[in-house]
Amino acid sequence: MIPTISTTESSELMPVKYVDSGFSETTTDDNDTTIVSKNILGDVLYVEQMYYEQLKENITKYSRPLRRYLSQQQILDLFQNVEKISAISESLVRHCEKLHDNNGFISISTIYKSWLNILNDSYRSYISHFSQAYETLEKLQKKISSVLQVIE
Repeated sequence: MIPTISTTESSELMPVKYVDSGFSETTTDDNDTTIVSKNILGDVLYVEQMYYEQLKENITKYSRPLRRYLSQQQILDLFQNVEKISAISESLVRHCEKLHDNNGFISISTIYKSWLNILNDSYRSYISHFSQAYETLEKLQKKISSVLQVIE
């Protein structure tokens, strides 16, 4: 029996391909364990679309409206690189869509190879500013709490 996984786009089951690292005693028959890369690409596309939509929603709901009330430094502290990451995510979605429309078999790694350095730099910058973002958020929460106490 061939192990299978289901795709997010349909209830269709597809075989799982095992890669032998050379350390196991099992063998695989490549004829029986072929992955249809277009289905996998569809799953990658779905995840990238959901991630991009969530980023876009958070920017619209939080980052942009708060620009009216917070200093430029506070905005930078709280939302470091979020818009850049969103733009990269949107580009990845567009790239996935183009590849998905292609009728041939596609190497999933081709999607991310050209974006690897910019993704790495953007997320490193975002993560390295986490402590500053947390401190800024704590200060703002205290400030809001004191204002609310005065109002009550």
